[in-house]
Amino acid sequence: MKKLKEWEDEFYNNNHIRASNRHIALLLWNIFLTVIFVAIVTTETSNTEKTIYDYAVIILLASPFLILHVLLAIGCRRKLILARKGSKIVFALILLGFPVGTFLAMFSFLPTTIWKEPITGEQIRAEAKRRAEMGREN
Repeated sequence: MKKLKEWEDEFYNNNHIRASNRHIALLLWNIFLTVIFVAIVTTETSNTEKTIYDYAVIILLASPFLILHVLLAIGCRRKLILARKGSKIVFALILLGFPVGTFLAMFSFLPTTIWKEPITGEQIRAEAKRRAEMGREN
């Protein structure tokens, strides 16, 4: 996977850390909701077999989201482009949670996915050629 180059601009410098922190917060929120659902199932049911089945269903439904946020948080810390694109998708889906999710995604989550793109070899060669030509003119 491609890694992002070190950034020169201070505004975008820590956005990968901010995006990672947002994913960790969403991970903790999902864990909290899972615990709440388990507590509701525990208090509402008296049959042991049905309770174990309900726990399994809750864990199976919650685990993909937990794993997704863990992987995206790690990827954001490592400045992986795939993690940035995954974060954009997750945060765009949060926009659907009107009204709270919409405001959180627009003003807190989505701005953290603005990362500076890596410089390609072609761009480096073009910049070196441009500088060389400027040096000859002077």
